[in-house]
Amino acid sequence: MNLKFMTLLSLLLLANALAAVADNYEISLKNKKVRTEFHGYSIQKVIDARENTTCIGFLHGGYNSSNRPIVFKEGVAGEFKQLFEKSFAPRAGALPLIITVNHLFVYEINNKEMSFDAVEINLDFYVKDGDEWYHEFQAAEHVVSYQKTPTPQFEKMLTDALEISIEDFAQRMREGLGYHRQKDEEELYLNGLKEVLHRQIMASNRSEGIYRSYNDYRDNLAIANMSFTVQNSKPNREDNNLYTVRTIYDGKKLKDVWGIYYHDTLFVNLFDNYYPAVWEGEKLIIKDPPVLKHNNAAGVGVMVGAGVAFGLVGGIAAAVLIPVNSNPKSAHRDLAIDLATGIPGPIETPNFKIVKAQLVLYTDDFPNDEHPLQLIINDSLTFDLGQQSYLMMDVFPEDNPVKLCLKSDTDKYCEKFEGEFFNTSYIEMLIDKKGKVDFFHKKSIHSITPVRQKIEEGKLSQIGEGASL
Repeated sequence: MNLKFMTLLSLLLLANALAAVADNYEISLKNKKVRTEFHGYSIQKVIDARENTTCIGFLHGGYNSSNRPIVFKEGVAGEFKQLFEKSFAPRAGALPLIITVNHLFVYEINNKEMSFDAVEINLDFYVKDGDEWYHEFQAAEHVVSYQKTPTPQFEKMLTDALEISIEDFAQRMREGLGYHRQKDEEELYLNGLKEVLHRQIMASNRSEGIYRSYNDYRDNLAIANMSFTVQNSKPNREDNNLYTVRTIYDGKKLKDVWGIYYHDTLFVNLFDNYYPAVWEGEKLIIKDPPVLKHNNAAGVGVMVGAGVAFGLVGGIAAAVLIPVNSNPKSAHRDLAIDLATGIPGPIETPNFKIVKAQLVLYTDDFPNDEHPLQLIINDSLTFDLGQQSYLMMDVFPEDNPVKLCLKSDTDKYCEKFEGEFFNTSYIEMLIDKKGKVDFFHKKSIHSITPVRQKIEEGKLSQIGEGASL
């Protein structure tokens, strides 16, 4: 195909996954304080480096019900900065500190009898020493709450997660274990997850010993002077991969251990039991554990909380409750460790349903002088495509697959998209000098940033108000 004249038309998910008929659920930290000692540093700025800086998570009223977006009243950076200013008095001689939010995901789900709430967060800490900025620590925290009354406690849980993150940072600095990697000032505004995840994947082996937290495992800071034993529990049909770990430190059993590296095997603490985890490519997999936590109100099915890297790629909503099987004893499923937070979660989420997504279609290098093009959506909406233009609209891909047609004066090509396509991909459409049009392969959502920037800078003009399909 001669591509001298080419139309690039990209379809992408803007990581909203909004509820079809629900309003935003607004929260604020204005009445909260971080209650921890924090000397020697002055928080100068909070940077929200997530792909999607609007939504921080979802309320989910039960299996198969709609998601309701959770948002901060003043935005993430504004709310966090106000919280820190109220919590920490300025001190003379304190070193300037910038905190970057790489990942933040909040979710709640209830079944009228039980509420499961969770907060995931990943923060980078940058300290200015003299005239230079240094990356000193990346905090990954996960706070969960099980309640009998379905009343979300997000404000308290977020404050707790921030408090733990700051305490971890301060402890690392006191122990002289900061990263101390010099950074240019513009690098402070970048999402720091990709760099640290790459380092972890490239160095998956760890020192033998106890890892009190995921942060310690990620940074290879094991407690080696601790006696512990690892033994396979009696195999049985329900749980043949369970290991018992006894950890002794100063004569006492150590609680809240994230994992143990022993004889070249990582054992991860899952529901207060330990299961071996192995690297499969770029994924850290817990093989075949039971995902039991508690039954739902009807006594049927199994629930487990699991988030995804919402901030890293713009993301989708989490599969926060997975009904696995009507027989809890047979409920097994491989889990993957989320490398952004250290949280075990299902590798696949077949029961999750996107109820609404926002898509953007845009044109570039458009040969409108020779072959005018029209975009036809579901055989009902027609838009004349112009040079450097874009169209935004809402779709409901699970209930109503979207049929897209690209029509020139000599040719017409159509393709239908539905379901999981909207999670991860956009498409390219090309036209040759004879007006022949075609759809090409799907590509990763990671390439959407330049398009979004063009829209924000006004380099693309809107060709229509769009519509809900």
